[in-house]
Amino acid sequence: MTPPIREAKNVLMNYRRLARLTGCSYSLDEIYRVTEESFMSEATVPQFAGAHCLNCQLAIITAWQSLPSKEQQVIYYTYLGKEPMRMIEIAEKMDYSLKSIEKFKSQGSMRFLSEFKQRYKL
Repeated sequence: MTPPIREAKNVLMNYRRLARLTGCSYSLDEIYRVTEESFMSEATVPQFAGAHCLNCQLAIITAWQSLPSKEQQVIYYTYLGKEPMRMIEIAEKMDYSLKSIEKFKSQGSMRFLSEFKQRYKL
């Protein structure tokens, strides 16, 4: 795994924790429609967490929204859904080969990291 893909994975793996902290977890259909205004009106931040949790989760969502559709689906099912799916499960669900899913995940991770870094300063 290359360092940028590992970095993207580390960012994406925080999403579920942030969703629990802010109280904002979305289905695949819902996450497409999230805007900054709708997110900020729904989210709550525990006193110990701080506003950076909201900003980070929103940056993850908006960076994800900028990805091509197939990459969005793979990243969502892998990292953003309530229950993570294995690659073979994603391949079956999307009706693609495992190799294609791995390619979508790799390319999507690289694109995601680039978009995320523009939206959220690490």
